[in-house]
Amino acid sequence: MAAVRGRSENLKTERIYQKVVNKVENGNYYEASQIAKSLFFRYKVQGKYNEAVKLSHSCSLLLLKHKQVENGLDLAREMIKCYNEGKIKVSDDSIDRVIELFNHCDKDTASRHDFVKEALSWSKAENKYGNTKIHQAVAAKYWQEGNYASARENFVHCYEGEKYARFLIEYHVTAGYPGEIDLFVTQAVLQILCLQKIPVANILFFTYTMKHPGIKRRDKPYKQPLLNFIAFLLLAIEFGSLQQFTLLCEQYHPSIARDPIYFEYLDKIGQLFFGMPPKEKKKDGLMGMIDDIMQSMVGDGDLPDECEEMVEEEID
Repeated sequence: MAAVRGRSENLKTERIYQKVVNKVENGNYYEASQIAKSLFFRYKVQGKYNEAVKLSHSCSLLLLKHKQVENGLDLAREMIKCYNEGKIKVSDDSIDRVIELFNHCDKDTASRHDFVKEALSWSKAENKYGNTKIHQAVAAKYWQEGNYASARENFVHCYEGEKYARFLIEYHVTAGYPGEIDLFVTQAVLQILCLQKIPVANILFFTYTMKHPGIKRRDKPYKQPLLNFIAFLLLAIEFGSLQQFTLLCEQYHPSIARDPIYFEYLDKIGQLFFGMPPKEKKKDGLMGMIDDIMQSMVGDGDLPDECEEMVEEEID
């Protein structure tokens, strides 16, 4: 009996979907949307979440393919609500539905932004920052559309260091000032290190410095002190100590101070990789961080010879 009911339900869904198709082909987009919503909500009330998801996805995709962005996204967002209410797990199929709908939405509207935000929120059950595949798709599309700021926000949560580097190079060349050549990659590397993705940070940094037309170097020394700082920081995370990290931050303090947010990132990096205690609230920025460390430091705190020589040359 259950199998008979299942086949009957599928046939009913197919008939309703065909009605939606006919309405769309005749240009009756609003009516098509209302027919789809009517059956969708009926399924939800009955607790038939899988059927509701299948219907909303199919009808949303149909509308988006016909450039009916708002109607299509309306159903897409209902699908995400259904994911939440029906406790639909994060899986390849559930993620692929989200990405497919997003990729067919060619207008950067408030509704599309809300759809992405809601999809990422649902996927946080699997990942604190939202599903990586969704971030990858969103970053790629925003990059294609020239929305660099939004693309960067999503690239930081991906594991595509080389692609992120190529994006940042284009972003800087297209929209940045010459004097910001080091700032673009520094912020990205520090953010990624705060997410504890050391291999991604290394690939990003060295791809950027090798391929950016204004740098084109495989290794330090770089003309920009901030790039040397990042190169040494990556070494320190792999092989260094808390004392070496502290000295490095002290020596490069003028360069780090170009953007105050770097101090916050470095506080976090110190805690994650060097066992640094959280700074006291009364102390601000890097100097507060250094004060905390100095109170508990043991040893001479020397940098490795190669690092120390480079730092001394730059400071002089």
